[in-house]
Amino acid sequence: MAKHDYDYVHNCQLTLGCVVILVARHEVWGMTLDRNGVISVGLILTEMYPFYGAVLATESMRLANKYANRKAFDWAFISEDGTPVAASNGMSLTAEAATNVSKLDYAIVIAGYDQDRTPHPRIKGLLRRLSRHGAVIGAVDSGAFVLAEARVLTGQATAIHFESKSSFQHRYPSIPVVEAPVSISPKVMTCGGGALVIRLILSITRTRIGEVIADQIEVDFHSPGCYREVEKLSSNPYRGGLRASMMSLPSWSERLTRR
Repeated sequence: MAKHDYDYVHNCQLTLGCVVILVARHEVWGMTLDRNGVISVGLILTEMYPFYGAVLATESMRLANKYANRKAFDWAFISEDGTPVAASNGMSLTAEAATNVSKLDYAIVIAGYDQDRTPHPRIKGLLRRLSRHGAVIGAVDSGAFVLAEARVLTGQATAIHFESKSSFQHRYPSIPVVEAPVSISPKVMTCGGGALVIRLILSITRTRIGEVIADQIEVDFHSPGCYREVEKLSSNPYRGGLRASMMSLPSWSERLTRR
């Protein structure tokens, strides 16, 4: 019997004197993992993206690898044409060209200013291709504009930054926008700000690696349990100001601004 055809124990960890066995399925959400269990994530960067969103995404995955004691996540930055992309703070990250990417488990667009006015034909083509082949598509901050233009948000509830919400609803009235800062479904995951990308990575970690590893990442961020509380926000999370509404996030991320 082939090992990859069945559930298998892939990691054991000693926690509080007890052995905790993490069980992973070979197939999750209709996608097939590689036999070595590595989750491939593409972080797609567009002009003026919030730099801290990219940093927090990679740091969350690095911690997952650390606590899983293996390479659980593998990631790469992706841009429209493979040239470095400047963030809103002026810093740039080297990226792979969208046309050179063939397969990913997750593709997350990190975007900032004016995404409704900037064409990204290669990125949109990549998102459509990956979506057809079962990848989960995600967006951070105003990345939902790129997903909408790529036509991968049809029928999907979407979270977006509050400053872009009105513009997004006017341009894409058929796409439902949620009041909560995070929206996660089997096919699409979106969040309304750069700091909340941690919530997306934690969701992937809990689903595909295990609760124990995700909990350890939260502890490392000095925020045990707080990111799960974000899902419980049912009213407009931005009413009364960002600081008041994001009470579920740790104090250090409350001080982060969008840009």
